[in-house]
Parts: sequence; C-alpha cells; structure tokens
Amino acid sequence: MTRGSRVSRRSHVTAFALCWLLCCASGRAQEPEYAVRLLPLIPGSFSTIPSGFNNAGLVVGQTLVGSPLTLKAWFWTEATGTQLLPAPPGLSSYRAIDVNDAGVIVGDGGYDWGEAWRLADGVFEMLGTLPGDTMSNAAGINASGEVAGTSRQPSSSEPRNAFFAPVGAPMSLVQEDAWATYLNAAGQVVGYYVSNVAFRYTPGLGTETLPPLGDRVLTWAWSINGSGDVVGEAAQANGNGHVPFLFTDAAGMSEIGSFGGGAGAAAINDRGEVVGNLDAGGPHPWIWTEATGVRFLSELIDPASGAQLLAVARINQRGEILGQAVELATGAWLPVLLTPRVLFADGFESGDTSEWSATIP
Repeated sequence: MTRGSRVSRRSHVTAFALCWLLCCASGRAQEPEYAVRLLPLIPGSFSTIPSGFNNAGLVVGQTLVGSPLTLKAWFWTEATGTQLLPAPPGLSSYRAIDVNDAGVIVGDGGYDWGEAWRLADGVFEMLGTLPGDTMSNAAGINASGEVAGTSRQPSSSEPRNAFFAPVGAPMSLVQEDAWATYLNAAGQVVGYYVSNVAFRYTPGLGTETLPPLGDRVLTWAWSINGSGDVVGEAAQANGNGHVPFLFTDAAGMSEIGSFGGGAGAAAINDRGEVVGNLDAGGPHPWIWTEATGVRFLSELIDPASGAQLLAVARINQRGEILGQAVELATGAWLPVLLTPRVLFADGFESGDTSEWSATIP
C-alpha cells in the first residue's frame, strides 16, 4: 500500500525559499500558479515530516532530534519559525498529526506506543484508549476539536479499533477491526478495515462500507470533506495497480485520472480540490478538480523556485497545499507550502509574507 498522503523524508538544516516570478518560455509568458515556500528545519533534526496545517498558516509535524534520536512534534508559523512543541504528560517521544483553525493541535506518542493527545490554549488533554487497549493514535481534528483515531495494542497482530473523541467526553468506538484516517466538521470518520476495505462512519447512521472500484477490491480512504466526499486509493486483490478514487453520495465510486497504477489521493477540501501522489519513475504530486482534471504540480510552480516537489499531504480550504520538496541548492528534504497565486490580491513579490499569520495555543 502506498498511502496517498505519505511524504518522503531526509534532513538538512536550511533556510526557507519563497519565489513568485514570471516564467517566459518559447516566446510566451506563463505565470506559475503556486508560490513555493520551503520551511526551515529544527537544527540537528532528521526525518522531518509535515502532517497537518490550518487555514491560518500553522503547520505541524514530526521530526527526530537529540542523542539518541527521539521523536518530537514541531510547529511552524510565519511569526515563530519552526519550533518544537513541549512534551505531553508522560510521553518522552511524541508527534503532531493535525491542527484546526482554532490552533488546537492533536497528536500521539508515535506509531507504536503512548496515547493520543489534544493541545488547546497551552494545556494538554490525554485522550486515553478504548477499554482493553493500551495505546492510541490520532488521525485528525475538526473545527469543533473532535478527534478521530485508532485505539489498539502495540502488536500489529492485535485488533485495532477506530475511535471518535468529542470535546469533554471519553472516546467512543466507531468501528472494530479498523483504522481511522480522517474526519470532517460533521463528525464523519473515514478509514479502512483490517481487511483493507474503506469505510465511512456517519454519526447517527453508523458505518457504511465503500464499494470497490471495478476489479480493484482493496480500498483505503484517506480524507473526507464537509460534503462527505471521500478520497483514497484502490488496488487489485493482489495489491497491484493502485489508483486514486473519489466517492460521493451522488456518483458513487469513481477513478480520478487515468494513472493505471502507482497513484493515490491524499486529501480533499470543501471545494472538491483533490491532491495526491504518483510514483512512476520518480515522484509526481498532482492536483485534480472537476473543471481541470489532473495536473502535475511541478508544472504549476516557477522552475526557478529552487525546489523539486516530492509529495503532497494535505490541502486546506484556501487551496494551499502542504507537502515535501527537495531544496536543489542543498539537497535538503524540507516541508513545503504551495500558495495559489489568486490568494495574493495585490500580486506577489519574493519575500512577501503578508498572507501568512497564525497563532499557537
């Protein structure tokens, strides 16, 4: 399985680059559609991975720092730069997974131990586990601060259970023998069963199994928007031929693009914009809309940006995209933000940061 939102990682210390230039080729002027911003790393860090961001420009993720290397959560804003988050109670290793527009951050202790947590106004809330489990992983947080994730045992052979954690109440079971991967503002949760079949849970209605995509009977749901539209990837029974899918109540299950294999959708926003990744002779992040179809993001940025895009992870409601890129001058693998040109009402010049503002709890 090649999760559509997985990002590659390496590490180097670097400064960010921000470019927005006119590109002229073959006698015609072509404006890039996205500004490229590379985010600086924590000094001495390794394997820095961006995982979530909000509409105010607050980015969160995970990295390895110290000796011995230890998993830590980080955040970035225009005002603060990249900084480590403090440790949650009882956790020496921890990572940040997602953040909502109120600046509430959700995370956990890492893949194989600890429990999910929520950080609001500088105060950690440990979310615990479902009865009988010993650890929990966070998957996402919505505008209300509700969290989806998975409660389980550390062993990969033990059952795992998708959960929903409201604010001010214990987590509840969404689906047995399943992983939760994201949720929307209405509290709908998506994920996949341990049998590798995607599901969508709706409060008051329960869990529905998403249909296969033709002969691609294996499906993984990675994201859901406010309309309940689901994106992910589907593969044949032997695990080959991964392609991105879009599921809507009106149209059912449909394939995005015509990749043929090696591709998956990572995220969808409320405007129906979908981002994902293709691995075919190298990484090729892409964006899809109903109006334009699939377009490769490398063709929508300035060639002089100094960055080679590796993967995308999220897209917010403003159309900004979070992912990872190589800084060509140094070879560093860095978190990257792509900002649509249309968000710069007065035009864009290198160094313009007027659109970026965020606070942390």
